[in-house]
Amino acid sequence: MTRHLSRSSWIRVAITAAVLAYLFSTIDTAAATRAIVRLSPWHFAGAVALVAFDRFLMICRWTLLLRGSGTPIQFKSAAWIFLTSSFVGSFMPAGIGGDLMRAWTLSRRTSDRGGAIASVTVDRVLGVVAVVLL
Repeated sequence: MTRHLSRSSWIRVAITAAVLAYLFSTIDTAAATRAIVRLSPWHFAGAVALVAFDRFLMICRWTLLLRGSGTPIQFKSAAWIFLTSSFVGSFMPAGIGGDLMRAWTLSRRTSDRGGAIASVTVDRVLGVVAVVLL
């Protein structure tokens, strides 16, 4: 069976491509390359470790919210949903695409659309509150 992209998927891909093309056309690629080359491997490794730890904590937070609301989910499943939706969200304008994908994927696994949307919304609000408090 052949799978075709829907019209809305093509529109999202086109918007993302246009935004990326614009961003790449506005940066000084030589300066960006120099900055990357000067980066210490130790600093880079430290940054990667911090990002991984941050994602781990975000997955833990969301898993706690899900379990606290009575949604049974394994950490591995929550991690897969969270990381996949984060990846998708990286390429979507405004970042909301990742949240929508997370809610949609969870609702398909649990058959609880309202609970899925609520968990993602509360998780997002907690993230904003944390930023404001810090």
